[in-house]
Amino acid sequence: MVAQALANPGRLPFLALGEWARLLRHAQRSQLLARVAASAFGHQADASLPQQPRLQLERVQQATVRQRQQRRLDLQDLMRLIAPIGVDVVALKGTAHWLCDIGPTNDNQFAELDIWVERASCERLQALLLAHGWTRADPVTPGEPLQTRWLGPASGADHSATTLNLHCQMLPALPCADAGLAQQVAARQAVPDVPGLHVPAPSDMVLCAMAELLHNGHGRHGLRDLSDIDVLLRHFGSRPGFWADLAERADAMELSRLLYYGLRHSVRLFATPVPMHVRESMRAVAPSARVLRLMDALWSRVLCTPHSRARSSITPLCVDLLGVRARWLRAVAAWTRRM
Repeated sequence: MVAQALANPGRLPFLALGEWARLLRHAQRSQLLARVAASAFGHQADASLPQQPRLQLERVQQATVRQRQQRRLDLQDLMRLIAPIGVDVVALKGTAHWLCDIGPTNDNQFAELDIWVERASCERLQALLLAHGWTRADPVTPGEPLQTRWLGPASGADHSATTLNLHCQMLPALPCADAGLAQQVAARQAVPDVPGLHVPAPSDMVLCAMAELLHNGHGRHGLRDLSDIDVLLRHFGSRPGFWADLAERADAMELSRLLYYGLRHSVRLFATPVPMHVRESMRAVAPSARVLRLMDALWSRVLCTPHSRARSSITPLCVDLLGVRARWLRAVAAWTRRM
């Protein structure tokens, strides 16, 4: 129901009160209330909405604005802290999205800060964070983790500690990750008025979102993550050359199959306006018909509203199978890099 409403927001003013109650309940569980609110008010349907859902969506929008303002201040403070050591930073995930004025994509977009720094700079940055009162939120593991989680010092009773996810890889650990990282770093785009801060190129932002869903998240927040992909494609899709660049970048980083699945599910659930010539060209990298039927069956169960009536008894099994596939891809990637 949530995907249908977001795919066709023009129908929102015509929903009955009971339908609104189900939509908002499902959207909350899918962490998509903020996007439903943006869709409703973005199509200037608020005057036609029933009072109760309209007031709830107005509160959601107001909370989203406050969260975005606070995260922007948190990011500015972080960049001032990092500036003396001269580290280039690339914002990732939701942080990159709102820096590019994309969204809101989901309710978790402003919950945390996600940044990437090169591996050689990670140790210096972590020492700097420790020296300024930050604490590591995840256990220290042997080796060199691809991501660490940090909590900043609370600045007041009304401001909770900032959560920072520090990445040293932009994509999950896939066979192409090391070669792809160099291409992503070269294509990164500077954020105006914030020295040292960058965002990924549009095609890289889309591929990162697809990798988060299909190769990393394995369905834990399937509908929410697919919504991110839909919003990104709608935002960048009208730019000249975007679709050609997206296909070329996916091919260069050995992610053409990932792109095929990402476009397929986004079109199926959210009616994402992907040009027909792009969809036709992606058939060359499609799996066999038997594998495609299996993958469609698995993702159809996972990409549903996470509530008790919508989730059948087989859904946890589908999530587990996709999790096995994701772990297998990461194991193959690690073995490939050791060769």
